[in-house]
This record gives sequence, structure tokens and C-alpha cells, in this order.
Amino acid sequence: ALGTAAAIARAEAAPLRKHMRRTRDALESALVERLPAGSTRVNGPADASRRLPNTLSIGLRDVRAAELLETLSERLAASAGAACHANA
Repeated sequence: ALGTAAAIARAEAAPLRKHMRRTRDALESALVERLPAGSTRVNGPADASRRLPNTLSIGLRDVRAAELLETLSERLAASAGAACHANA
């Protein structure tokens, strides 16, 4: 059973990564294009292929994180910081 699961995961990993990367890049493009010039900052390597395919880290100038997260909470998984910086 574990070997079968591993084979399925291996077969589906590349298409899933490609889908996540396209989705991440589409969200990034939509935000950068639709918000005022200079109001966004994409964090991480400039080469998008070096970023995690399922994660977009972006800064939004003059936006209060708590208010934005409250507005988005029903539609999007988002946080105001990295999990590794949480007070756990």
C-alpha cells in the first residue's frame, strides 16, 4: 500500500507543482497589475522558479494586515507572517 501511494505521489507531483506554480503566478500578476504602481513587493528570489510553487509572499504598502486577513478569511488561506516566526 505504501509503495502504491508513493508511486501515485510521484506520478502526480510534477503536474500538481505546475498547476500550483501557474496559480501562484496568476495571483501575483493580478495583484501587481491591478494595484497602484509601487504598492506591491514580491518577497523571495526574483527568479520565480526558485520560489515554492504553492506560496506567494507579497508585501502591500499601506494595507493593515489584520483588516485584509479578516476580509479574505473565508476565501483565501493567508497570514501576516511566516509560521516559523509565530509565538508558539
